[in-house]
Amino acid sequence: MLLDDFQVGIYRYEIFDTGGHLIKWTRINTTDSAAPIEIRALRPNAKRREIIAAFDD
Repeated sequence: MLLDDFQVGIYRYEIFDTGGHLIKWTRINTTDSAAPIEIRALRPNAKRREIIAAFDD
């Protein structure tokens, strides 16, 4: 279930509840529809800067 979403630059982040201890985060490139959708599982109380940093690794 989609809980929230926000956009930073060219990326849109979506937050999904998995029903467990982790939350599924997706990052979608809004300028390139052929770019892959990236997915990370992070703890539910992660701050936005931690989420963005997880995708930049």
